[in-house]
Amino acid sequence: MNNQQEAPARGGNENAKDLMSSLLGTFRDSKNMSKNRRAYLAWVEANGERETEHTTGVFVREVAGREYPVLTVYVDNRICMIDFLAQREIYRARLSEQGLEFSDLEFKLDKYNRHTGKEATSSEKQAQGQKEEKKDFPELTEEEKSQISELVSDLSEPLKSTAYKAIEASFRQKKSL
Repeated sequence: MNNQQEAPARGGNENAKDLMSSLLGTFRDSKNMSKNRRAYLAWVEANGERETEHTTGVFVREVAGREYPVLTVYVDNRICMIDFLAQREIYRARLSEQGLEFSDLEFKLDKYNRHTGKEATSSEKQAQGQKEEKKDFPELTEEEKSQISELVSDLSEPLKSTAYKAIEASFRQKKSL
């Protein structure tokens, strides 16, 4: 007898993506999985990193009179919501390739902001409708104020005060740089 035994090959010949796909396929085919969970797994598998990163959840909604349900995808910011909405037919086709048919895709802003672990950038705060902290800008000199007054002197009154405030804010912002 030969005392040397071959060490079993670790992982076999399949790569990790193939293993995960077969595993996810097994889970997706499970009778115990909810339609929401199945839709989420298909969404993750069918789409790229950006879509997955900004998706906070999905919901499958049956609609009377439609052959297929509607998929609502919740996203973490308004910019992604608009981008995803523009590409919804592409997403429907991708999900169809995964074996899930939907009559429509809706994209909604997640009001609970489930990605709270990430600090939102300034543009993301604006996209979510949050106001940025006001910065204290330096006061203008009398010369700068008179220059603004001269610029708006030919305007009628309701427009004059609004234009003065806008120009003043612009001057103060430029002065802070």
